[in-house]
Amino acid sequence: QAFSIDKVPKNLDAVIIGSGIGGLTTAAIMAKSGKTVVVLEQHDQAGGCCHTFTEKGFEFDVGIHYVGEMGSQTLNKTLCDQITDGQLEWSALENDFDVVSIGYGKENRLYPVTTGIEKWKSL
Repeated sequence: QAFSIDKVPKNLDAVIIGSGIGGLTTAAIMAKSGKTVVVLEQHDQAGGCCHTFTEKGFEFDVGIHYVGEMGSQTLNKTLCDQITDGQLEWSALENDFDVVSIGYGKENRLYPVTTGIEKWKSL
């Protein structure tokens, strides 16, 4: 939909420019505290680096692949719980959930990306 000034509520407390993680988080917190907020986005889909798109039958995500530290009540988990009313459920990552590959052929080196600080220290 194209922008129309007629669709903008009167007496706004805030205008948030951009619908990425920061913009949507700020808007959600302000709205939950009773403020009247509008989020403006130039792209045709909200979400910034958290949205997906489909091209030729394939779905692509544009940024975030993993979110850590959601298994216990960390600051990030508390923030997510506040803005979603606890509706998000998180699945634990597998111990070795990815691999970084550097170089080609015989020069190729592989480095596991793993969960847990102790496992990282042992690498």
